[in-house]
Amino acid sequence: MPAEALRAAGIPREAELIRHTGYDRTWARSAVLDLMSADDRPTALLTTDNVATLGTVDALLDLGARIPDDVSVIGFDDAEWATLVRPRLSVVGQPVQELGGPAADILVRRINGSTARPRRHTLRTTYLARESTGPTPARLRRLAVPGE
Repeated sequence: MPAEALRAAGIPREAELIRHTGYDRTWARSAVLDLMSADDRPTALLTTDNVATLGTVDALLDLGARIPDDVSVIGFDDAEWATLVRPRLSVVGQPVQELGGPAADILVRRINGSTARPRRHTLRTTYLARESTGPTPARLRRLAVPGE
C-alpha cells in the first residue's frame, strides 16, 4: 500500500523511502536516523503503529528536528498519548472496537471447527490532522548528528 501511494503522488523512489522495522522502537528509531541523514531526506514520515511512531519521534528529537517545520509526522492509531506530546500528533485513526469484534468472532468460529474460506474485512479509517503536519519546507535545514 505505501508503494502505491507514493506512485500515485508521483514519487518514484518507493524502495528507498519505505522501511520495514518490525514492532520495535529501536529499529524504527534507527530507520528514521538513516532516512533523515540522507542529502535528499524526506520532508514527511508516516508510521504504521504506535511503537514505530515513538521510535520516529525519539530519533527526530535526537536530530534536533523541528516537527513540523523540518519534517511532518503522521502516526497510525490514535493513542491517548498522541495529544499529550507537543506538537500534538496527526494520526490515522482506526475503529479499534470494530476491528476486535470481527477478529474475535472469526477466532471463535475457527476454534469451533469452521472451515469457511477467509474473507477480507475493510474498515474505514479517519485522518485526524493536528499540529505535527505542515507545508513542505522551502529548504532543508541541517540536522544534528546524534552522538556528536
